Amino acid sequence: MSTINICHGRYSLIASNVGDYISGYIAINDEGGHALCHQEFYEQDLEGVISHVIDPVTGGNQIIASDLRELLIRAGFRQRH
Repeated sequence: MSTINICHGRYSLIASNVGDYISGYIAINDEGGHALCHQEFYEQDLEGVISHVIDPVTGGNQIIASDLRELLIRAGFRQRH
């Protein structure tokens, strides 16, 4: 089971594998680290998390999405084939 709890700039991401799904949430934080808003998710694969959750929350910022994808992969999350 893979789990991750990270902060990347103003974004916080908590995720874990739940069976064949990835569940968790991403939050946008203020300067003090308090969540301004958050989006919960329950996706089938890593690409679903990136395209349905991270991209919309970050406004399509590909640099942040790419960084978070790499951190998820290093934490053991894998794309289903």
